Amino acid sequence: MSSLKTDIAALQQELDSSIPGDARKLMQRSVQRVVESAIAESALGAGEEFPMFSLPNVVGNAVSSEELLANGPLVVSFYRGGWCPFCNLELGAYQTLLDDIRQLGADFIAVSPQLPDESLTMAAKANLTFEILSDTGNSLSEHLGLVHELAPSMVDLYRSLGYDLERINGNMRWTLPLPATYVINQNKKIEKAFVNPDYSVRMEPDEVLLALREMT
Repeated sequence: MSSLKTDIAALQQELDSSIPGDARKLMQRSVQRVVESAIAESALGAGEEFPMFSLPNVVGNAVSSEELLANGPLVVSFYRGGWCPFCNLELGAYQTLLDDIRQLGADFIAVSPQLPDESLTMAAKANLTFEILSDTGNSLSEHLGLVHELAPSMVDLYRSLGYDLERINGNMRWTLPLPATYVINQNKKIEKAFVNPDYSVRMEPDEVLLALREMT
């Protein structure tokens, strides 16, 4: 079984061969800009308390952290949206390991700023069976310190690629969360956190399983 890192490397190679050089350089500068902002360094991390939330799922029903944590530990993945191929690859990897996560007494959810209808379409296409919640306006992500604003050059690029975030997210703000993964215990404490300013770098799902095993 290949690792998520290996799968991402293959995806990156595929994208590099199809995206024009100027666009690739612009994306690289955008990542560097986020790195230099040091936003990832100030985001909530291990040992801190995860903020409580109530967010709509793909059919608009509210799902609360209180309800989820009553049943066991929780793994929360923040992703940019169904338009992001790296996010789709990561969520697919967690779907593969969902039974393993649940056998450890935990559950997995994914959170993005996109509207419920957008998440519903994505979940149906990818056969995702975990809860996908909409953090419209990035309110929860703001509490975690994950949100950054896209530079105007990236807004123009995303528009040219057909990524209409105003429609997808239901507002005029071109802001996104850093992709992040949190493992939370039933006392709301963050046991493990992964936040990276480079959207192509993700936490290995096996590390999540290890963290959950260490909690039992």
